[in-house]
Amino acid sequence: MFGSVVLDTIIGMLALFTVLGICVTTLTEIVLSFFQRVRARYLYEALELLFVGKLKTLGTQDAEFLQQVLDHPVIKAMAPPGQRPSYLDPAMLAQVVIDLLLRKDDATPLDISLEELNAALAKGIALIPSEHLRRALSSLLAAAQAKVTTTQDLLCAFKTRLERWINAVMDRAEGWTRRHAKAVSLGCALLLCLALNVNGFDLMKGMVRGDALHEVSMKMAADLVKNGPGLNQGQACADNNDKSQCQFNAALNSLQALPQGAIGWNTLPMFLQKDQPNAPAWFLYWLFGVMAAALAASLGGDYWFKILSQVIRLTGSKTPPDPKP
Repeated sequence: MFGSVVLDTIIGMLALFTVLGICVTTLTEIVLSFFQRVRARYLYEALELLFVGKLKTLGTQDAEFLQQVLDHPVIKAMAPPGQRPSYLDPAMLAQVVIDLLLRKDDATPLDISLEELNAALAKGIALIPSEHLRRALSSLLAAAQAKVTTTQDLLCAFKTRLERWINAVMDRAEGWTRRHAKAVSLGCALLLCLALNVNGFDLMKGMVRGDALHEVSMKMAADLVKNGPGLNQGQACADNNDKSQCQFNAALNSLQALPQGAIGWNTLPMFLQKDQPNAPAWFLYWLFGVMAAALAASLGGDYWFKILSQVIRLTGSKTPPDPKP
């Protein structure tokens, strides 16, 4: 279906993007580890939206129940002292809400009748200062009360509805976090491609010409398919205390093993060379090439490795075809 040159070029480019993606993925993880508070902030904003109903001009009274949730021992145990948690399980959070509602009724026992439990939950909801939260919990409790005959049924039904409601809002916080991570990943990819002078167009030209880059990239593809995206450093990085840093160094070493001139600033781009009459055009060529490489690398090593594996499988071989001499 494909000619050998086309197939080799596709496989080689996928291998190069896989290694670049590994660099970007690990670099993004390293950067995000220093900004873990960003995730905690997004989670807190989601909790404000959940328990108060607005993100600005919060009143002290409106946020009283939210503060009780954050001060609960179960929640406080999810973060280091003095810090807010960056993740909360919806089922755990729902149980904390029920616990706080029942505690408002002077040590309400769990072995009470269905009517007494209904009254205890309704009383706990009525004592919540935030009107938004009172209305939401009252609606959830009314839905849970339908067709239940025992105390345990009511608790299970109420908790299930709480979990769904909490999970829907938590998904928004996860969306904020994912968008932030994508922006960080794209920024890391662009900085990496600029620092290493990675021009996607030049890499493709080198692959098509069948020079040394072609041979190295095909060998890289074979190693990736054989050993996985660990670049032969999987066990070494697993035993390393800083796994992300180890994986980044391993991927960077693989890039540095590329033939001279494929990447790096030893060979200047055409627009920086002397007596170049078409410098503006060559600059645009270089800029778009770097941006294309950065955009591809920002998708991550796992993304490109899956495509590489699928292409190799479609060729009917477990290993990439050997480069022609």
